[in-house]
Parts: sequence; C-alpha cells; structure tokens
Amino acid sequence: MDTEKIQPILASTTNSALSNFALRHSVGLGLYSGGGRVENASGTLLKIGFHYLIATAAHCIRDIDLTSIRVAYREKNFSDQFTLTRKGALGGAKGDHFDIGYLEVDKSIVEHTPAEFLTLDHIAFGYNPVEALAFLFGFPSKLVPKEEALERRFRLRSLGLLTVVAKGDSIPGVVDRDIDVVLIYPEQGVLGEQRQLHSVPHPEGISGGSMWIYDPNLANPLLGVHNARFIGIQKSWLPSRRIAIGNKVIYLLQLIARDYPDLRDIIEQKIGTAVAHT
Repeated sequence: MDTEKIQPILASTTNSALSNFALRHSVGLGLYSGGGRVENASGTLLKIGFHYLIATAAHCIRDIDLTSIRVAYREKNFSDQFTLTRKGALGGAKGDHFDIGYLEVDKSIVEHTPAEFLTLDHIAFGYNPVEALAFLFGFPSKLVPKEEALERRFRLRSLGLLTVVAKGDSIPGVVDRDIDVVLIYPEQGVLGEQRQLHSVPHPEGISGGSMWIYDPNLANPLLGVHNARFIGIQKSWLPSRRIAIGNKVIYLLQLIARDYPDLRDIIEQKIGTAVAHT
C-alpha cells in the first residue's frame, strides 16, 4: 500500500471535516471605521452559561463602536439577526503580549438563526506539539469582495489550514510561549474542502480566527472533529518565519470570568480541572 498517497487523502479528509465544523461555529466581522473604509476580521461563536459570545482579537474591536461592527454569518440571510450588546478586550495595542477580546450577542440569536456555539468542552489548555496536528481557520481579507463589503454585504470565503505547531528555532524570542500558540503558516496548504495544494492567502482578516489541535491521545485515536479542540485565537503573523501567532484560550476565559461574575465559578471550575490534569 502506497503511504505517500494515503497521507494526503487523510489530510484532505481531516481538513474538510474540521473546515466544515469550524465554519458552522465561526463568523466574519465587518469593521466600519468611517471614511469609506472597511476591514474584516474573524470570530468564533462560544456559549458559556447563558451568554452567547464571539471570541476574537482585541485589536480588531478595541477602538470601534459596537454599532460599527457587522457580523457576517455563513448563511447571509441570518447575518442581520446578530445584535451586539457588549464587548471586552485585553491588550491589543502595539507591543502588547495579550490581544484577545469578545463580543456578546443578544441571546435571541439562538431563536432566530441556526448559529452553532462552541462550549467549554470544545476547549483544550494543554497539548503535545510533537504528536498533534494543528488547524487554523478564518476569513482572509483577500477573499472578501471589497465592493460588497462596503455595502455591508459579505460573501464569506474561509481558509481552513491543516498545519503543525511551530517548534524550536522557528519560534522567535519575541513570542511568549506561556501566553501564545504558534502555528506554521506555509506558502501552500490544503485549503477548505479542496484535495489539492493551493497558495495560502495573506493572513490579513484571519485575526480573531480560531486555532485548533487534533489530540491523538484521546480515547479515540482517529482523526476527526471529535478530537478537535479549540486552543488559541489568532492575533498576528511573522512573514519572515511563516508563523501565525495567537493567544491561548485560557486568557480569554480569564477575561470573561473577570467581566461576568455569574460565569466565574463555571470558568474557574473548567480551568482548575484542566490544570489538575496537565
């Protein structure tokens, strides 16, 4: 049996499954700062307790009003149903190690749309970078038609990149390994549902997107969505090293626990259990 043929097929199947899963739990963010300019970012839907949140990068939302942010869902007819009620951010300024934030959406969203939210069970705090495959998901600006975006319409095209955790000399000294997740961002990769290599678009717009790990040490060693765990929120990239950098999700949870006293016990229990098993 030709293993060189099997591995790309396995990777493509894995990539397609997680791309579809991540897309169902992700949104694009249209950022309208005025002056006829529009930028976009990425976010991940997360439910904690009775709060429905969008995890993203702080630099995308810290200096913009909620009324200037448009949520773009995979089914565009439902995008206008996302009413934002609150935001929070940690860091996000140039030179900050932390760059994480969230948007809260009105809970009526679950009654009016098919939006799917991750739960705390989908999050992992520790992983073995040697044995695990990684995954990066978001909405690159290069793939969003600007004319439509200016009219507050988005035709979302996502990037689902199966990759690996950066190790050794590929990680520069400016990265804080206690805070950050670092993934290889190659020039080519298996994108979306395609089974062939394509050039990877510039990562602008992926800020706030999700970083995932496949953990083969779980009870079921097969690669699949059941083994996928949300580990990081993309914040920047370093082109000279071809790496994407994100903050670990644990810091997002700590921010949410600070801002939502009613969620503190739920989050602290999850974090405490995770730390006890690492």
